Amino acid sequence: MENEAVWINSFKRGLHGVWSHPDPFEVLDGVDYELAGRRVEGMTHTIWQIMRHMLEWGWIMIRRIKGMPIKGPDEENNFFPQETAPANEDTWTAHCMAFKNLANETEKLLDSDFDPKKTIPEFDKITVADALMILVTHNAYHAAQIVMLRKALGAWKKT
Repeated sequence: MENEAVWINSFKRGLHGVWSHPDPFEVLDGVDYELAGRRVEGMTHTIWQIMRHMLEWGWIMIRRIKGMPIKGPDEENNFFPQETAPANEDTWTAHCMAFKNLANETEKLLDSDFDPKKTIPEFDKITVADALMILVTHNAYHAAQIVMLRKALGAWKKT
């Protein structure tokens, strides 16, 4: 039980970018809907598209862990939205809140009585612990992409 508490704490820290990567939620601080939709030459996606991708994949992972049906966007685009920008500030704010709610839901899952060794039926031999690690590393990768976009757009002041 003590070992389980240690790795659960590590997952929680990983969700918020402790140690090796930026906090996926902090990288969105100070981003408004216009900045979220700005394109950078040579980059495939905007901040908006990356955040939406993180949000969609995060909910898919949580639903699969909970054994819930998956309903989401078309997989052809690897869950990146076609639109490059949110329609307005309200849309951007609502999606940022949904992203924060995803973190809260993930932490609730970590605080619940679940079996980390349970295999998820929709995944080939992937356990709940594996799925949580995928979620953390996936968000870390894309949070770093957002930092790079913000730097290229002159909108990153952190060092």
